[in-house]
Amino acid sequence: MEQIDFSEYKLSKYDMNKLGFLFHKNKDNPEIILQAISFFGLENLINNKHNGIVSKILEYFISQSDVITINKIISLVNSFQDFNLMKRDYFNLIKYYYLIDPKKSIDIFVNNILSKSTSNTEYVIQSKDINFMIENKLFSLLRKLNGLFIEASCDFSCVNQDIINYDNKINVKIDNSIFETINKNLSSENKLYIENFWKINSGEYKAIIDGGNVLHSSQGKLNDKSIYILINIIKKTEQLFGKSLLIIHRKHLKTFPNLINQLKNTGITYFLTPYKVNDDIFILWFFLNIKTKPFIITNDKYRDHIFHFETVNKKENGNLSMSQFKHVLSQQSLEYNINNYAISQPIRVSRCIHVIENKIFVPHILGHFIEINL
Repeated sequence: MEQIDFSEYKLSKYDMNKLGFLFHKNKDNPEIILQAISFFGLENLINNKHNGIVSKILEYFISQSDVITINKIISLVNSFQDFNLMKRDYFNLIKYYYLIDPKKSIDIFVNNILSKSTSNTEYVIQSKDINFMIENKLFSLLRKLNGLFIEASCDFSCVNQDIINYDNKINVKIDNSIFETINKNLSSENKLYIENFWKINSGEYKAIIDGGNVLHSSQGKLNDKSIYILINIIKKTEQLFGKSLLIIHRKHLKTFPNLINQLKNTGITYFLTPYKVNDDIFILWFFLNIKTKPFIITNDKYRDHIFHFETVNKKENGNLSMSQFKHVLSQQSLEYNINNYAISQPIRVSRCIHVIENKIFVPHILGHFIEINL
């Protein structure tokens, strides 16, 4: 093979980009990688922190099963504070180690992909990653994803979803992130107000009723019919789900002076939101504070708040993934009908990954679940 003259290349960003392009152009000719290593030295190339070059070098030594050099590359990368491998490189490492050192494979997955997936969009676990795990039988990794809302798209056997237990877990890290954002939107006075209420009235509520949304449900008009609808929705909710919490704005007491007495007659616990604060913020506050996520009775989709949380978290936490929170909020929100007070049926099976005893059920984009026997 023709020798490449590397003397014209320097360890500069510009020349490393050129070298990366050379590697890519000759991806079927690994001898070029060996020549470059011979000229520059492996450590010098890795220390340059060029993702494309490091990726190609790692890919080559994985293909050669050169575990000594692979470990050396990992050690060098781990010593950097400002550089990480690309997600595909970590998955190639995970696949390689899975057969020879399963524990190391799982550690790489947990420490370098799963732990970063909620704080960096480059490491968010996607459908193609689930496909990769299934196709390469990396089932111990799938166990780590229990309760996460990620769907597969590969062709695999399916199972009747009726046999799967309902599970409405929500990722704790996302809980904390959203909760912190909500608290930043509350004044110290309002924060103390809701915390004092919760000290007295905390509990495992089965449902939260969006009182403001219900009151405005009749073509946006507030009248006696609004109260009638609200009382009937309260009764229907507690009949279906049990102990419920009503969130309603304090301003509605001025519009309906007798509202408090009517609420007391229903026996429901209610929280009056303060002036100049959107009551939806308080609904989400309670939702996150109740351990087993309650249903939210509302015809609102909370899109504005989700967008706000995504924007704030991108600025403060480096593109925090909102996937878990949005999925759980969506599946727990139930719409109501103002004509017959019917409430939509909860979904029977949460569209997340389920680990049940010695089986894993992975949701598929076509609607079924993939069944994996461990």
